[in-house]
Amino acid sequence: SVRGSTLSTGTTTIAAIGAVATTSLIGTEQFGLKVSASGGSGTATSPYNSSFFAYSANASSSSQVASASVGDSATTTYAIRYLTNIAGTTNSGTYTSNLVYVATANF
Repeated sequence: SVRGSTLSTGTTTIAAIGAVATTSLIGTEQFGLKVSASGGSGTATSPYNSSFFAYSANASSSSQVASASVGDSATTTYAIRYLTNIAGTTNSGTYTSNLVYVATANF
């Protein structure tokens, strides 16, 4: 799972895309990600497993991005791609984010 706020600088924040996967919209403030999985039995989970982007987590709640049902012999490689777009009215500045990824083992 992933948890964390979107990009921000001072009091200005780029809006998260939300829980519905959406295409990149140049000229619209957007922050999102998409996940792909290769090898092994792991999969990226909806809405992050499409060709579009989504982001529904925040600083206090997480969002599942991937899963696997196999234990210690799992060999899945995950790739995460990030998207940020700005509007013409977006304030200039150095935008940062702190995302935390948590992998939980099932025994």
